[in-house]
Amino acid sequence: RLPGKEFLPENIQPTFKSGCKSIMVWGYIAQDVKGLLIKLEFPPATMSEKGQRRAPAHTSCLTKSAQLKLGITPLTHPPSSPDLNPIEPLWLLLKNHVADTPGASNSLENLWLAAQHAWEEITEEEIQGHTGKMSERVTQVQAAKGWHTRF
Repeated sequence: RLPGKEFLPENIQPTFKSGCKSIMVWGYIAQDVKGLLIKLEFPPATMSEKGQRRAPAHTSCLTKSAQLKLGITPLTHPPSSPDLNPIEPLWLLLKNHVADTPGASNSLENLWLAAQHAWEEITEEEIQGHTGKMSERVTQVQAAKGWHTRF
């Protein structure tokens, strides 16, 4: 480019901005019980700070505050250990169901409605299929000395 020509349209490389919107939800399971699915609301200015640069959603101030208000004592899990977290496959099931829902990505409201519907569709049998294997999972993680297992 010649000096003074760097800002001409033919010399500018456009960047892609997806405009992707997301919601953050919190839910719980216990044995064959499915709890509520709650949409966590973040002020726009704090979402990038809490959700992207700092800690995972589980350690955000909003999540900790909600747990305290609801009387929930979180269980301590080893870091990055889906082997001992039976809800992980259910989050994948929920995300896949939402992704397959026509119009879910059109708006945040549609996304929330699709997430609620997907959560309602998760059955007690699907929950029990994961929570019912916890003893076996713990045994396998112990045998693997904390390393990953087939789960």
